[in-house]
Amino acid sequence: MKKIALYISILSILFVFLSCGAGGVSSKGSSQINVTATFKDFNAAAGVKAASSTLLNIRYTVSGPGMTTIKGIAPVLGNMVEIKLDVPNGTQRLFVIEALDALDNVKYAGSAKKDLDGTPASIEIILSYNPLVGTWGYVRIQHENGGDWESTAGKIILNADGTGSNPQVRNDFDDNLANEQYAGTFTYSVERSQDGSLLFKGINDENGEVNFHRIFLSDDFKLMLFDYTVELDEQNMLIAVRMDPAKIYSNADTIGEYFKIGYAYEAAAGAAAKYNSDSSIFTFDGIGSISVIGKANSDGGIHDFTNSHTYSFRPDGLVTFDNGGMGYLSGDNKLFVRSIPDIMNAFRFRFGIKKGDRIYSTTDLAGTWVLASFGDGNNGSSFFSHLGMWTCNSSGNCNISGRRQVNGIISSTPDNRTFSVAPDGSFGASFAANMPSYVAAMGSNGNVFLMNRSFGDSTLRRISIGARCSGCSNIAELTGITGKWLIYRTPQGGTERGPACVYITQTGNLFITKGYSEFGLDFNAGGSINGDQVQFESGFKECDKEAHGPVTGVVNGNAMNGTYTLYGGCGNDSGTWRAVKGECPSSEPLTQASVRIALYSDGYRLDFYVDQQPGAPVINSVTVSGPDIDSLNLNLECQLPVYCPWHRTVFFGTAKPNSGNTYTFNINYNNGTSETLTDTVSDIGVGMPVLLSPQDGAILNTTTPNFVWQPSTGCAAWYHLVVSDSNGNAIWWPQISNGNTSAIYNFDGTAIKPLEVGNSYMWGVNAIDDCLNQNDGHDNLAGAFGGTFTVQ
Repeated sequence: MKKIALYISILSILFVFLSCGAGGVSSKGSSQINVTATFKDFNAAAGVKAASSTLLNIRYTVSGPGMTTIKGIAPVLGNMVEIKLDVPNGTQRLFVIEALDALDNVKYAGSAKKDLDGTPASIEIILSYNPLVGTWGYVRIQHENGGDWESTAGKIILNADGTGSNPQVRNDFDDNLANEQYAGTFTYSVERSQDGSLLFKGINDENGEVNFHRIFLSDDFKLMLFDYTVELDEQNMLIAVRMDPAKIYSNADTIGEYFKIGYAYEAAAGAAAKYNSDSSIFTFDGIGSISVIGKANSDGGIHDFTNSHTYSFRPDGLVTFDNGGMGYLSGDNKLFVRSIPDIMNAFRFRFGIKKGDRIYSTTDLAGTWVLASFGDGNNGSSFFSHLGMWTCNSSGNCNISGRRQVNGIISSTPDNRTFSVAPDGSFGASFAANMPSYVAAMGSNGNVFLMNRSFGDSTLRRISIGARCSGCSNIAELTGITGKWLIYRTPQGGTERGPACVYITQTGNLFITKGYSEFGLDFNAGGSINGDQVQFESGFKECDKEAHGPVTGVVNGNAMNGTYTLYGGCGNDSGTWRAVKGECPSSEPLTQASVRIALYSDGYRLDFYVDQQPGAPVINSVTVSGPDIDSLNLNLECQLPVYCPWHRTVFFGTAKPNSGNTYTFNINYNNGTSETLTDTVSDIGVGMPVLLSPQDGAILNTTTPNFVWQPSTGCAAWYHLVVSDSNGNAIWWPQISNGNTSAIYNFDGTAIKPLEVGNSYMWGVNAIDDCLNQNDGHDNLAGAFGGTFTVQ
């Protein structure tokens, strides 16, 4: 990105501007302000100058503690803007400058803060070309390959200074939770790709988690589409509409008719799964009632329906319905989204367009469109997400290309169709004998369309949402490193781990990577490629913490290699990596199998584990076979009240198990299927910690003792302290980061009960060796038993 020497001077001149209703003056006096604004864009200088010629107004807002907000608009005169303005004195005065085009879309935005004391001040602001800045209401539906579902409704609030928040409500099938509230904050950056997409990078303020997304915007910046075809282990659809945070919403905003499409998965307790796709016309009365007429494909049965509902808007744009769920309305009232995050086992997605917001014709199809799709095939036996591009002429002839991800398998979807648009925006296509097998409509001043292809083949349900994207090209016909890759990593001094199964989408010199790691956890990365040089940031979770860091390498045909450094997770990690282009498994394993070495005072053990993944069929039996052991049956065991793996231990005494040995796990499920997995023993590189206090048999006069130990030799990534009652039931088991060798009881508030006077307890510490020798799922350890103590 290049800085462009294009300046806008915002000059402080006269108080008379304030007398026109622009704001108020503090009793502490005011300051004259001079602001210099520098434009910054994704494109070359010529592109910025051309864009600046389309700007119509500069909108400014000044706010701060103890003052009335100042708002105003000034015309663009060439490349200069003059605004006559004084600002009340005080601390933390926030100056926000936005450059608007003729459709009132924010083309450039920037902000700065300044303390004012009456002294004339100069402020420099960078006006970035970031059309994402603003408040977006969104809904999302998600299906995981293992069978879990999730639906979400929320807001994405993106500020011009690169900060944001995401208040949301979620319905999580995996955790059996509905109405789960989340209000995270983050920092973000955006880069424009050569195909017209935006590469979004967000960093969670709470845990440092890094996420990358590929986003497309409609030409009017009112609709946001997400590319979820690169997610190999799940299918998603996420649609966001631009809201107006300054607007006071009411029921009257939606009076009239709206075209609406939707998809739903219903999983009521004790009932068979129900998949549903529908198209309808919602008629809002502007008071609080809706009448509905539509067509639905419900588990292969296609039928017409009518019903009615009530609705209610909050002033901030959130709308609720009598049959559950919530949604959001765009600031211009032309688009709405709706989901069901507050009802367990009901997962729904709805999108609507104001009907007939102007008179349309087939010529309105001319141009380039990006569309996202979601649905199921074979009556719910397969699920897909899709990203496509339409290039249409004024006669309604459209060339269609796209990429579809079905249960982790990605394929291309070329097609050609002819459409005809009616004056109210509805349109049809030539589907030969299947016509009319769909419902489609255009709206939002010709910038958005919806389509439902669920009414020809009764076993297929599919909804699509399109955005006019004049700057987009070849979004699914990608070259370079685009495709499926298997990534392996080798920690310093350790053995090679992997593979991580990922799909890389390259657009110009930028790319994003989505998939799952060797630990069965989400893999998320993004970066750039220049020639054969690759540089990106990688992230995935270890020990329920985000691990991320820089990765560099080179590309050589169908191979890549380089070095990496990861921070977080269970501990810092660095080493080398390699990748080969090829087919990934269609989905992650249904279970996670691992073998680890455990060293205790009485000798070595091999622990064999199988952890069932969410949504997998129930396990009936597990066996493991390999060197130095007979074929063993694993048993279902519960540990630390909330964790139940299939597990078996083999005692080796003083003879250390051989690293490099591979063991085979055979898993049988209750649906008649089976799975075979392997894992290899890594050498243990950590010694036992020496436990110091409390000593065995100690009598303590405190209910919050301090547990102290000496650090173990070798590489201990972290420590696992376990305190149990006299019956051996664990009551506190915190993870202690490396470098800490003491912990006061319940310092983190996670103990399930306090220590009580008169009772005896046991304690121990495991040193976890995953700095160099990380196994799938379970890490080698060396554990010491601290004995018993009594509280009196």
